[in-house]
Amino acid sequence: MDFINLNLDYWIAFAGFLLAIIWQSLGMNNYPYRDLKWPIGYIILVLVLSYAFTAYAYFSADGLKHFNYIMFIPALCAIVFRLLQKRNLSSLLEPIRAIPNIKSLVFSILYPVCIIFICALIAQVTGLATIDWEKLGTSISGFSVLQFVWAIAFVTGEEYGWRGYLLPELNKVMGPIISASIVGIIWAIWHGPLVYILATVMGAPQSPLLLTLVQMTVVFLFSLPFAYSYFISGSIIPPIIIHFVWNWINPDILGNIYRNRPGLAQGDIFIINGEGVIGAIVATGFFLWFVFKFPRKAT
Repeated sequence: MDFINLNLDYWIAFAGFLLAIIWQSLGMNNYPYRDLKWPIGYIILVLVLSYAFTAYAYFSADGLKHFNYIMFIPALCAIVFRLLQKRNLSSLLEPIRAIPNIKSLVFSILYPVCIIFICALIAQVTGLATIDWEKLGTSISGFSVLQFVWAIAFVTGEEYGWRGYLLPELNKVMGPIISASIVGIIWAIWHGPLVYILATVMGAPQSPLLLTLVQMTVVFLFSLPFAYSYFISGSIIPPIIIHFVWNWINPDILGNIYRNRPGLAQGDIFIINGEGVIGAIVATGFFLWFVFKFPRKAT
């Protein structure tokens, strides 16, 4: 059977088969797996479905146009698992029920902006990029109402799953810093195939594998700040804001590392980008600060 020509019926059958396997595996009741069976099942389902979608999008004729829809998979899987665990629709609102405090909202805006501008300053001071700061106001693209809605929907799709479901489920057993680190690892692994394929298709000047590894490192390093914004608010709204601001400003200033498109800063995107080499260095400093700031006990 040609994978390119898979239709909806095959995808439904595949998803049903996968859910049956996971449902069977969730019958494990022995320690130490008892308290982790739901997040483990969730991780398996998200990764398998996401990798299958990535392969389908890559091999299909116009699949690259639909890559963004992969961001909905973590949320859809989280909805399924919440309903299986809680067995009521009201549980679906838990990640957004709490009202974010001012501290979390300020942090969710300042953190991504600071990372981006620190990277830009380092790139300019070291001569790795030239930046015409007078064009800053015109370089940051605006949004139509429809574009804004879709941008929020996409990042919500990720955050509802990663910080809205997986993080609190792991936190019940492992505590904030370990759970945030595990989410970061899974988040990075989830990004890997997508970044590699885009780097290959878009003709990135660097090795696609090297670019993918660096980007995955940055994603992991971002896991603690994202989790921190969730823990201090009890809501996924601050992580959604961080994700949205980052996806909006970073490509406009430092370039789009996924599609190899330059931004306001003219230089090697792999080096100067917030998800590139300089971004990894800057994010490491913030990561270490969060390691010492995070509480150690599960909540």
